[in-house]
Amino acid sequence: MKNLNIDHNLARNGTIPANVQESYKRYVAVINAQEAKANWKSASKCPSNEQIATCFISKASWYKWVRAFQHVHLYPDMQAWLNEVEGADPWENSSLKKNATMVGVETWCVDKAEEDAREKTKAAAKTLGKASLSKPKHAGKR
Repeated sequence: MKNLNIDHNLARNGTIPANVQESYKRYVAVINAQEAKANWKSASKCPSNEQIATCFISKASWYKWVRAFQHVHLYPDMQAWLNEVEGADPWENSSLKKNATMVGVETWCVDKAEEDAREKTKAAAKTLGKASLSKPKHAGKR
C-alpha cells in the first residue's frame, strides 16, 4: 500500500462511506493508486486495478462508483462540491443536494453533458447560419 500512496484512512474498514463525498474521495484514491502503478518499484508483484479497487470497496460497488464518477472531472463545480470546497454548489435544486447520491451525481453529469451538447449545437447552427448568409465569392461570375 505504501508504494501506491494509499491513505489508510480511506481504505475499506468494514463501514460503508457516510455520504457521496466520502465515496468520491475513495474513488479518487483508487484512481490515484492505479496511476501510481506506473512507478511500481517493488520486488513483489504489482497488484491489478481490481485488487487496488477492492482495498476501498467491493468489486460490485466499484463499478457503481465508476459509472457515477467517471465524468466528474469534466465539471469543476461538481468536483469542488464532491471535494467539499466551501461555497461550491453545482446543484440548482436544493432538494437534490440534500438527498445527493451517486445516482444523483451521475444524473447531474449526464444532464450537464446534454446541456453542453445542446449549447454546442446552437452555437454551430448560429455559425452555420451566418456563413450561409454571406455571399459566395463565385456568385455572379461565369
